[in-house]
Amino acid sequence: MQADEEYRNEQLDHLGIVAGVCREIGLDEAFTVAEQEVILIELATYRDRAHQDEVSRKLATDERSIMLYKKMLTVLDRKRQVYGEFEQVV
Repeated sequence: MQADEEYRNEQLDHLGIVAGVCREIGLDEAFTVAEQEVILIELATYRDRAHQDEVSRKLATDERSIMLYKKMLTVLDRKRQVYGEFEQVV
């Protein structure tokens, strides 16, 4: 991520990448997925933890983000969501 970028959301469309990420984070063992269901993976990258906290505060107060989040809740089963925490890779 470039230093001037505030936030970047990646969409992993390649099935091999998605399958590898699912295995790596243990998603394949977290629950059973029916044939008609879709797995959604979000990967957000930040410069550091402070940057993640800053972006999270902005999203929490942005009316557009709040509206999209509420819409998302109408189609997702929150009981079946799996979250990961901040981990510095590099």
